[in-house]
Amino acid sequence: MLIKEFLFKKNQEKMFIFYYFLEIYVILPYFTYLKRTLLPGPFECSLSKFNRIIANYYYKSIIL
Repeated sequence: MLIKEFLFKKNQEKMFIFYYFLEIYVILPYFTYLKRTLLPGPFECSLSKFNRIIANYYYKSIIL
């Protein structure tokens, strides 16, 4: 039972990290692309700052 739980936790950890990387390398760039094409002008600055904050949060959560 303990071994099963341990393996499940390890697998869960891997999936968690996988989804974080998916979010950083696939979803965030897609949204930045959309932002650049659909929202030019003054919105771009605030959104890029917002994206930087999100990316920073994800990197910190991966390291910790």
